[in-house]
Amino acid sequence: MSEKKKVALETGKRKTAVARAIVKPGKGRIYINDISLEYMSPEVARMKIQEPLMIAGDRSRQVDIRVNVEGGGVMGQAEAARIAIARALAGWTKSTELRKSFMAFDRVRNRTGDKPRMIIPVRCFTCGKQIADKWETFNQRVRAGDKPQKVLDELGLRRYCCRRMMITHVEIIDEFLKYAQVTAKRRSELA
Repeated sequence: MSEKKKVALETGKRKTAVARAIVKPGKGRIYINDISLEYMSPEVARMKIQEPLMIAGDRSRQVDIRVNVEGGGVMGQAEAARIAIARALAGWTKSTELRKSFMAFDRVRNRTGDKPRMIIPVRCFTCGKQIADKWETFNQRVRAGDKPQKVLDELGLRRYCCRRMMITHVEIIDEFLKYAQVTAKRRSELA
């Protein structure tokens, strides 16, 4: 198939919102329901949709993306569009590295509950630098015995604010999930 005719179609769902994304070769234009992403409001929804584009970097500037979203509220639609765009970009590039980056930025566990995903903030609260994509590497290396200072230096986190975010982050999702598992078990026993 020629490069000009290559197209990727993906869907994303969040609550009752359903988004369909179409990716074609282009100049980095993104349209949500035929409105340019630049003009989308509220800003929080626009920022949510832009997350996979920021993770993909230059790869997202080589394609045009059209997303049609139906159902749900504003944030449900934004999250559905975000999921559809991430899946479409990952399918377009066929990059397992990009897919893993998207998974690392996801803030909840997958549906089976067996593989934790990120809870750490995507960006540093103070300077805005992306940090969530570095958490897995940091966590694994520190657990393996490397000094946190050395790991942070090698990951390129030199500012105090970013270092603080990584060092002080505590993974508590497993504690919350234990409660959910116990609750589900008790409900099944009562049923």
